[in-house]
Amino acid sequence: ARQVREWLEKLPCIYPALEPANAKHMPEGDRQPWVEVIFDCIEVAVMHYKHLWAKTTVDILIRAVVDRRQNFSQVQQATIQEWNAMCKGQKIQRQQEHARNVKDQTAYEKKEAEWNSSDIKKTQNSWAKDAKNAVNLGGLDAWAAKQISN
Repeated sequence: ARQVREWLEKLPCIYPALEPANAKHMPEGDRQPWVEVIFDCIEVAVMHYKHLWAKTTVDILIRAVVDRRQNFSQVQQATIQEWNAMCKGQKIQRQQEHARNVKDQTAYEKKEAEWNSSDIKKTQNSWAKDAKNAVNLGGLDAWAAKQISN
């Protein structure tokens, strides 16, 4: 995927502002055979989009090819637009699924997630000057002990 992206970057962008700094493009006469090969490579990558491990890589490739779509034929441009719509749709679905999972949690489940990710380190005698007198209370047990004393 990295090599495909590197070859894609040798094609000019549709908007000059999207060009990476110091971009060097291949000569116009050499582009057409490479455009066909790059398109075929991305087509194979899109076939693997159903796998979780491929989603990010394919998203990056599609974004790069959309920026350089003017180098491709009309039929290929239509396919590129379909791929772009598919990637954007999948991204929206992932965001909605995440929001739905967070939204469906009870207040206790939200707090439980917060407690599991927190690292509560409190010493019983935190103002003690020497470490021998300090007792280390940490984690959920320390929090529960503190709640009992309140």
